[in-house]
Amino acid sequence: MRVAQISDVHLFADRDGRLQGYDTYREFDRVLSRLEQRHAAELDAIWVTGDISQDESRESYQWFAERLEQTGLPVHWLPGNHDAAPLATEVLSAYGWMRPLQRLETADWLILALDSVQPGIDDGHISEQAAEAFRRSLAAAQNPAKRCVVLLHHHPAAVGTPLLDSCMLQNTERFWALMAEVPNLQLLLCGHVHGDYRLRAGEVPLEVCPATCFQWRKGTSELDTEDRRGYKLLEFDAAGFRSETVMF
Repeated sequence: MRVAQISDVHLFADRDGRLQGYDTYREFDRVLSRLEQRHAAELDAIWVTGDISQDESRESYQWFAERLEQTGLPVHWLPGNHDAAPLATEVLSAYGWMRPLQRLETADWLILALDSVQPGIDDGHISEQAAEAFRRSLAAAQNPAKRCVVLLHHHPAAVGTPLLDSCMLQNTERFWALMAEVPNLQLLLCGHVHGDYRLRAGEVPLEVCPATCFQWRKGTSELDTEDRRGYKLLEFDAAGFRSETVMF
């Protein structure tokens, strides 16, 4: 399986809406245009790790879906802290090729999503309800002992950028206890950080997807941005996983 991961799109009801001075729809379109030109023919799907909307508007989700439809690829998404998850589910469910990311399986890999969003709060939090939904998804897998990748919105380990680490996943004890129940955890993927980071969280590789709109400058404690956008390419097979980050 070969997929593209995108994250932190931050669209508005107004298609010309701006965040930190960036036209988020224009940047989203630039990212998808690059992806379409260079990689779409090789891809099986697109994964979206949250913050589709900035203003929780119906129109922002419609703009998102209508632009992604042009790629011709299936899309699997999970919400971020800026999303209105019930509204996103309602709007995006109208598009048959777009589904909430819960569980996917290939011959060699199990892909699971974990909801880290606490409504109204920027910080990440794994609720008991989210933990139980994750356990049910794991139990329903054809083979829970396959190599496993877990996707969530918030980063579960500090990346060294104080602005972002102040609103990372908070109840990490519950998170790691839950990850200990996964027989063959190989990789963690997240968004939220607006940057390209690769590190180890515990004993597991953690890869952070850049935002489609702008990046926060690494190491910053202030609202300091970089005019760059990007996405991540991921490949999963019997040999393991490979990743590449595309930034421009």
